[in-house]
Amino acid sequence: MIICTFVPIRVTIKLFADDAKLYTVFRDSISATCLQSCLAAISEWCDHWQLILLYPSKCSVIHMVSARQRSTTKNFDYHIGQTKLPVVDYITDLGITYNNRLRFSPHVDKIVVKASLRAKLILSCFQSRNPNLLSKAFCVFVRPLLEFSSLVWNPMFKQDINKLESVERKFTKRLKGLRNFSHGARLTHLGLDSLHVVILKPIYLQNYQ
Repeated sequence: MIICTFVPIRVTIKLFADDAKLYTVFRDSISATCLQSCLAAISEWCDHWQLILLYPSKCSVIHMVSARQRSTTKNFDYHIGQTKLPVVDYITDLGITYNNRLRFSPHVDKIVVKASLRAKLILSCFQSRNPNLLSKAFCVFVRPLLEFSSLVWNPMFKQDINKLESVERKFTKRLKGLRNFSHGARLTHLGLDSLHVVILKPIYLQNYQ
């Protein structure tokens, strides 16, 4: 909590475990100066007390700017000590990846690759070809990857929804006796909801509460 005393009024800090985020809304060049002075104060405090709390190699800067303002907005450089912090187009924060337009398509791409590999492992490692058993394995080992923190990154774009559902679509199509069924018929036969419906359920529940 001592770190919070270094934060100017214009800068907001968010702390979780050993992660910290500093951000500000840019109105003029003073905002950039406040942000840099905050970084410098924290760095000096850590050096004074000989605390290794900051790892510049693990820090980065991301500018959230709308597409219309991107060409006219000036980006500033930030440093921790003598190290210039790299500017990135996307970042992973507490397991969620988003880009500088605050879209979660990079996160969708990442989890789809990981979930597809795990779905293939289920089909290759399980000796049983029982569709009900394999579908339960899918719900236990694959769906949590696709549903993690969906309240935060709830997919809005059709292309992202299609990517997510393609994992389930390809998996169920390879189950014994279901290849010639439509995707909806396969889900009905297995007693499953579509992945998009599963992701939307907690959102509806939260809004209802």
